[in-house]
Amino acid sequence: MTTNRTIQLLFYLLRHRKTTAVHLADEFGVSLRTIYRDLDQLSQAGIPIYTTTGRNGGISLMEDFLLDRTFFTQQEQTELMMALSSLAATGFAETQAVQEKLASLRKEDSADPLWVNFTRWGADQTQASTAFKQLKQTILNQQALKIYYINGKGKESWRTIEPLKLVFQQNQWYLFGYCRNKSDLRLFRLSRILSFHVLNETFERVASIEEYFSQVNHSFGEKASVELLTDQTCKHRLVDIFGAEVVKQIGDQVQVSVQLPIDDWLVSFCLSLGSALKEIKPRKLQDQVATAHLQAYQQISRRN
Repeated sequence: MTTNRTIQLLFYLLRHRKTTAVHLADEFGVSLRTIYRDLDQLSQAGIPIYTTTGRNGGISLMEDFLLDRTFFTQQEQTELMMALSSLAATGFAETQAVQEKLASLRKEDSADPLWVNFTRWGADQTQASTAFKQLKQTILNQQALKIYYINGKGKESWRTIEPLKLVFQQNQWYLFGYCRNKSDLRLFRLSRILSFHVLNETFERVASIEEYFSQVNHSFGEKASVELLTDQTCKHRLVDIFGAEVVKQIGDQVQVSVQLPIDDWLVSFCLSLGSALKEIKPRKLQDQVATAHLQAYQQISRRN
């Protein structure tokens, strides 16, 4: 009996309390003979395992048997379980065994108060999870990648990168790494990686993600005082993007006041609000949005 399976079997019994040898054999992928031998060795080690026969029989631990719970407080156990639930949602399947062990130590069989799902609506969850695991493995193995990527301007190209970290930033997953094409550190949005394959080469590189974000914030561009006024139908979108703390209700209209660089993203966002957008400040942004509206109208008119 392997030590790893010993621990897994013990924690499984702690969690489920009562089961059958057939179920255990299936759960651990071993024969019935192996399971009975494992249980016998646990009993010899002082673990109070007993079996009952009959229709409702099975394999159980003594009701009052518990492992020492004092290492973690109940609050710490709950916080760990919640953190593991979040991590598991990213595709880190390895957390399942740890969750099982922690769950067995809790004093009550309470439901996990947190359920996290990072997949996009309509996305193939299996495919996304598989890609996430593959990218995570390339980081752990320090393997170079070739990705087919579409950037923020719609340009598609192959990039050779050295992946360093998976980053969750502003509701999106990114791959942080060194781009050999640009000879610089870059963030690649996972949803824009159209395909990738792992190269048969390794690399050695150390980079600070904190330093990278600090440099990005300094070079983000000159910010302006931006004010948008919309009707009530857009309140949820303004809250989603900018946060409830900067969104104000003014009668039957909604106002948001923020400091932002006037760039293509902001113009596109204003365009997406359509006729619900009532006022725009400053004038520079207003002119850019009006010009973009006019260009779009002319483009559509020519096609007709």
